[in-house]
Amino acid sequence: MNSAHFDAVTYDGSVYCCKCLESATEGVYPIFADSEWDSYPVCDICGQVHDYVKLTEYGQRIMQDRFRNIRVTVLTYEELAHKPYALLNTMGWALSRQIQALEKYEQLIESVLNEKEKDR
Repeated sequence: MNSAHFDAVTYDGSVYCCKCLESATEGVYPIFADSEWDSYPVCDICGQVHDYVKLTEYGQRIMQDRFRNIRVTVLTYEELAHKPYALLNTMGWALSRQIQALEKYEQLIESVLNEKEKDR
Protein backbone atom coordinates (compact mmCIF):
# COMPACT_ATOMS: atom_id res chain seq x y z
CA MET A 1 0.00 0.00 0.00
CA ASN A 2 1.40 3.40 -0.94
CA SER A 3 1.84 6.02 1.75
CA ALA A 4 -0.93 8.21 0.28
CA HIS A 5 -3.52 5.40 0.33
CA PHE A 6 -6.00 4.85 3.14
CA ASP A 7 -8.86 2.51 3.99
CA ALA A 8 -9.91 4.15 7.25
CA VAL A 9 -10.70 7.60 8.58
CA THR A 10 -11.12 9.32 11.91
CA TYR A 11 -14.35 11.17 12.54
CA ASP A 12 -15.40 12.77 15.80
CA GLY A 13 -12.60 10.98 17.69
CA SER A 14 -13.46 7.50 16.40
CA VAL A 15 -12.04 5.27 13.67
CA TYR A 16 -14.21 4.08 10.78
CA CYS A 17 -13.66 2.14 7.56
CA CYS A 18 -14.26 4.19 4.43
CA LYS A 19 -17.10 1.84 3.49
CA CYS A 20 -18.71 2.12 6.95
CA LEU A 21 -18.74 5.92 7.01
CA GLU A 22 -19.88 7.09 3.61
CA SER A 23 -22.12 10.03 4.48
CA ALA A 24 -19.84 12.32 6.52
CA THR A 25 -17.70 14.72 4.52
CA GLU A 26 -16.63 17.42 6.99
CA GLY A 27 -14.35 16.68 9.91
CA VAL A 28 -13.15 13.41 8.38
CA TYR A 29 -9.41 12.79 8.47
CA PRO A 30 -7.80 9.88 6.57
CA ILE A 31 -5.51 7.37 8.25
CA PHE A 32 -2.66 7.18 5.77
CA ALA A 33 -0.56 4.06 5.33
CA ASP A 34 2.64 5.81 6.44
CA SER A 35 1.14 7.14 9.68
CA GLU A 36 2.41 5.78 13.00
CA TRP A 37 0.10 4.57 15.75
CA ASP A 38 0.61 3.07 19.21
CA SER A 39 -1.90 0.36 18.29
CA TYR A 40 -3.68 -0.66 15.13
CA PRO A 41 -6.83 1.40 14.52
CA VAL A 42 -10.07 -0.60 14.73
CA CYS A 43 -13.32 0.41 13.05
CA ASP A 44 -16.01 1.31 15.59
CA ILE A 45 -18.76 -0.12 13.37
CA CYS A 46 -17.51 -3.38 11.85
CA GLY A 47 -14.45 -4.05 14.05
CA GLN A 48 -11.97 -4.39 11.17
CA VAL A 49 -8.36 -3.97 12.24
CA HIS A 50 -6.46 -1.61 9.93
CA ASP A 51 -2.99 -3.09 10.23
CA TYR A 52 -1.56 -1.29 7.23
CA VAL A 53 -0.30 1.57 9.41
CA LYS A 54 3.09 1.55 11.07
CA LEU A 55 3.48 0.99 14.79
CA THR A 56 5.58 3.25 16.96
CA GLU A 57 8.36 1.68 19.00
CA TYR A 58 6.00 1.71 21.98
CA GLY A 59 3.32 -0.07 19.92
CA GLN A 60 5.81 -2.71 18.76
CA ARG A 61 6.84 -3.38 22.38
CA ILE A 62 3.19 -3.72 23.41
CA MET A 63 2.56 -6.24 20.61
CA GLN A 64 5.63 -8.26 21.58
CA ASP A 65 4.62 -8.28 25.25
CA ARG A 66 1.07 -9.31 24.37
CA PHE A 67 2.24 -12.39 22.44
CA ARG A 68 5.16 -13.29 24.68
CA ASN A 69 2.93 -14.93 27.32
CA ILE A 70 0.98 -17.17 24.94
CA ARG A 71 1.40 -20.85 25.72
CA VAL A 72 0.89 -23.45 23.04
CA THR A 73 0.34 -27.10 23.88
CA VAL A 74 2.03 -29.44 21.44
CA LEU A 75 0.47 -32.88 21.13
CA THR A 76 2.05 -35.83 19.41
CA TYR A 77 0.35 -37.65 16.57
CA GLU A 78 -0.31 -40.63 18.87
CA GLU A 79 -2.06 -38.43 21.43
CA LEU A 80 -4.29 -36.97 18.77
CA ALA A 81 -4.97 -40.37 17.19
CA HIS A 82 -6.05 -41.98 20.47
CA LYS A 83 -7.93 -38.98 21.84
CA PRO A 84 -9.04 -36.89 18.86
CA TYR A 85 -11.66 -34.92 20.76
CA ALA A 86 -9.85 -34.54 24.07
CA LEU A 87 -8.19 -31.34 22.93
CA LEU A 88 -11.45 -29.81 21.78
CA ASN A 89 -13.26 -30.76 24.97
CA THR A 90 -10.66 -29.35 27.35
CA MET A 91 -9.14 -26.32 25.73
CA GLY A 92 -9.98 -26.34 22.05
CA TRP A 93 -11.46 -22.88 21.93
CA ALA A 94 -8.62 -21.24 23.86
CA LEU A 95 -6.00 -23.06 21.82
CA SER A 96 -7.60 -22.12 18.53
CA ARG A 97 -7.64 -18.45 19.62
CA GLN A 98 -3.95 -18.71 20.56
CA ILE A 99 -3.11 -20.26 17.20
CA GLN A 100 -4.97 -17.46 15.41
CA ALA A 101 -3.10 -14.89 17.49
CA LEU A 102 0.25 -16.52 16.70
CA GLU A 103 -0.53 -16.60 12.99
CA LYS A 104 -1.48 -12.92 13.08
CA TYR A 105 1.73 -12.16 15.00
CA GLU A 106 3.82 -14.03 12.41
CA GLN A 107 2.17 -12.01 9.64
CA LEU A 108 2.87 -8.83 11.58
CA ILE A 109 6.55 -9.70 12.03
CA GLU A 110 6.87 -10.53 8.32
CA SER A 111 5.26 -7.24 7.31
CA VAL A 112 7.52 -5.26 9.67
CA LEU A 113 10.59 -7.01 8.29
CA ASN A 114 9.43 -6.40 4.71
CA GLU A 115 8.90 -2.70 5.46
CA LYS A 116 12.38 -2.43 6.95
CA GLU A 117 13.87 -4.10 3.88
CA LYS A 118 12.00 -1.68 1.60
CA ASP A 119 13.28 1.30 3.61
CA ARG A 120 16.88 0.21 3.07
